[in-house]
Amino acid sequence: MKHLTKVHRGSLRRSLIVVSAVACAAVLVDTTGIDAASDDPTRVSLSDRGWLGDDGPHLLEGDVADVIVPLFGGLCSGTPIAGTVYVVTAAHCVLTDSGDVRQRSVVRDGVLYRSVSVLVDTRYHDNPIVELDAAVLVLEEIIPGPSAQLGSALPDRGWVTLAGFQQIDEHGALVRPDATGQTAPKLGVGTPIDQSIHPAGCVESVQSLTVTAARVTVPCGLVPGASGGPLLSIDNGELVLVGILSTVSNHYTANGVVPLDSLHELLAHPEHYEHDFSTGHTGNRSPDAIDHAAL
Repeated sequence: MKHLTKVHRGSLRRSLIVVSAVACAAVLVDTTGIDAASDDPTRVSLSDRGWLGDDGPHLLEGDVADVIVPLFGGLCSGTPIAGTVYVVTAAHCVLTDSGDVRQRSVVRDGVLYRSVSVLVDTRYHDNPIVELDAAVLVLEEIIPGPSAQLGSALPDRGWVTLAGFQQIDEHGALVRPDATGQTAPKLGVGTPIDQSIHPAGCVESVQSLTVTAARVTVPCGLVPGASGGPLLSIDNGELVLVGILSTVSNHYTANGVVPLDSLHELLAHPEHYEHDFSTGHTGNRSPDAIDHAAL
């Protein structure tokens, strides 16, 4: 099987992966400010449903936790899209400091899946706004395991879950930022580390979101590791991707989420946004088409 590499199988299930401090992408600090057809929050998979609507992130278990995947070589999250070779993440997870597009891989069940191309609007480098912070990893084949449907619009009622990987301590508790905003000690560039991470997130009512054409603001506060993670609803028992985590507010109380229109733009016009790692050219490959009207 091409482009598959066995990686570390940690004792903390998928929570222990090897990453490099040279490429740790964080949730960007923002200096500016689940079910679409049901109001029943019990359909959301959480380890403690009493957390619904609470302030701040909590550890997640179940369907939402299982669908997200960590990006290898830096702290970011991604979401496989059902029936495609796509894994959705954030633009700042695939762009270097100089604006170059870099190849990223994802890890699931101890296997490394490399991307063969990526869809991203590189204008984000010079204009780092939430609206442009979307990217799609194109894998060589469909990644096995859970996946989410691609949404056509943010639901107008019900509940949504914002999720991503977060660092946990030796006791299995979430590591939250200290007064300086750091979530863990800084390491030297290139130092290999074993980073204990686990899915975490917030479940919020759609009414609690602030929605504009350029961004969706979710009262949560996920930090480094969650970039590129999904905003999910549930429709007919299936997880539906309705946004991508981009930024966190100064006080770690809210996250900026990329609106669906930005993701739809990448998928609708791959000839403008694809960067092919096999040839070094853009637009030489046609990713799977997705019929938004059918979702």
